[in-house]
Amino acid sequence: NESYRLQLIEHLSGFRKVELQRCQNLLYNNFIPYDGIGEDNPDEELVWCMVKNNHLRGDPKFQLMYQKDRENREAILKEIIKMIELLPVNKTETVSFETFPTIDKELKKPAGFLDMIIPINGSIENTLNYIESKIIEARFPHNIFHSINKTKKGANQTGLNSEIAAMVNVFQDNGYFKQEFTFKDIFKSFGIYTKNQAGKDYDYSFFVQDYNFKKYLENLKSLKINKINLGSQEF
Repeated sequence: NESYRLQLIEHLSGFRKVELQRCQNLLYNNFIPYDGIGEDNPDEELVWCMVKNNHLRGDPKFQLMYQKDRENREAILKEIIKMIELLPVNKTETVSFETFPTIDKELKKPAGFLDMIIPINGSIENTLNYIESKIIEARFPHNIFHSINKTKKGANQTGLNSEIAAMVNVFQDNGYFKQEFTFKDIFKSFGIYTKNQAGKDYDYSFFVQDYNFKKYLENLKSLKINKINLGSQEF
C-alpha cells in the first residue's frame, strides 16, 4: 500500500500545474467511491459496480480495505495540493472548478438507521421487532427487514422501495423515529441497514402518486399501530 502511494506520487510529480489541478478536481468529485450513482444511470456496468460496492461496504471483512482506500485518497490529495502550491503560477495554464466542501465535512459519518429509532421501553430491539411484526401483519410482499435479492440490473425488486417508503411514512407519523430526521434520511438509512438500498435518495414526494405506495400505506394504516409517548418512550 505504501509502495503504491509513493510510486503514484512520484509519477504525479512530473505533471504540469493544470494537470495536477484536474487530478485535484477529480479526487474532490469522487472522494467516496461510486457515491451519487443512481439506478437510472445508463451505464449498467457502473450501476452494477455501485450495487456491489454497497454490499461490500456493509461487510465487516472489507472495512480495512475501505480504510486503506480512504487513507490513500487523503494522502494523494494532500500531496497534489502541496505540488500545486509549489509550482509557479502560469496564466496560460488554468483550469476552473467549483469550490468543494472540505474533505472532513464530505466524509462525516451519517447517522445510521438504529440512531434514528426511538427505543420502546428502553430498547431499540423492541422497536424493531414491533415494526417488523406490523410489516408481516400487513402482508407486504417482502419482509423488508431482510435483504432482498436485486434484479439482474442490480436494482431493488419492483415495489420494494414503495414498501419501505410506506413503513417509514406510517411509523414516522406515529413517533417511532427521532424528529430531527426526515423521511429521506430514514428511507436511505433503512436501505443501507437492510442492504435494500435504492439507487437514489428518494423523498416522500416521489411516492405520493405511486400505486404500490398507496396500497401498502393503506395496508399498514388498517392495522392498530400504537403511537409512542415521547415523554416516556412507551406506548
